[in-house]
Amino acid sequence: MNTVDVRTLTRFSDDDEATAAVLAQSTLRRLEKGETLFWEGDEPCCLVFVVNGSLKLTHHLDNGREVIVDVLCRGEAADEAAVWAGLPHSVTVTAHEEATVLVLDRERYLTWIAADERRRRDHAKELGRQMNRLSRRLAELAAGSARSRIAYLLFTLYQRFGRVEGEQMRLDIPLSRQEVADMIGTCLTTAIRTMSRLEKHGIVKAGAHGVRVFKPECLRLVADRNCDCETNPCAAF
Repeated sequence: MNTVDVRTLTRFSDDDEATAAVLAQSTLRRLEKGETLFWEGDEPCCLVFVVNGSLKLTHHLDNGREVIVDVLCRGEAADEAAVWAGLPHSVTVTAHEEATVLVLDRERYLTWIAADERRRRDHAKELGRQMNRLSRRLAELAAGSARSRIAYLLFTLYQRFGRVEGEQMRLDIPLSRQEVADMIGTCLTTAIRTMSRLEKHGIVKAGAHGVRVFKPECLRLVADRNCDCETNPCAAF
């Protein structure tokens, strides 16, 4: 296992024997795009962290429709709350692109967490952040226009994963128009129209390898439905 990559993940950065031991008993797994790690309803047996690439979390609604709940990137864990509670997975986890993940046995991981007070505290904070993000996602799906939900989605991804590239921010997460539609609960036509308008006004630019964000403040204004039609380039929304 390449411990150099793994040790740079915040959760495993401690240089102690216990961390070294739990990593020694873990495995690195490479995933092809579209490969499924586990299915909604499966019993949790391991915890999975993203090392490289990204994972897609999907959930089936009562009407049979599949929605994308979240996209995870480097350092993030897949459905950690279910693993912690020992409950069936509430989502299906699939490789959104070619990815490498760290796989840890559930019981070994929980024992490692429980053995150290700081790790217990940090873990509780991380679970709280994950639940808060899920709550915001549910609120996002339930309210607002499709265009504000798309802008909110892109803005939150920009805040979580954006990296500076010249005078712009780049999201190295390839998102098709269909995936954008699935993530905010709208139809493909609406996603295409909204993304085209965001691009036309120079706010974002989507490509095969990710999304460039040129005007994050305008993106936030569209998300908040607070555009000033006289002064902002997002006025057309």
